[in-house]
Amino acid sequence: MTQKKKTKKSSNNSIFKTVAGAIIGTGVAVAGAMFMKDKKNRDKVSKVLTKAKKQTADYIKKVEKKVNPKITKKVQK
Repeated sequence: MTQKKKTKKSSNNSIFKTVAGAIIGTGVAVAGAMFMKDKKNRDKVSKVLTKAKKQTADYIKKVEKKVNPKITKKVQK
């Protein structure tokens, strides 16, 4: 295969991937919008995100407690 044919094939492949990605993205956005229309679903999502936020904050606090004494010791030396 010549360089020109490879470039054209690669270019067509990139265009196909871009179009496919846009179509998939649109489908996901529409599905998400339909899912979020229902108040029960919005409440479920809100609860999950609130729980994830709390778990993340708790994890950060635990890590800070473990790291801070080590940093303090190194600074004092």
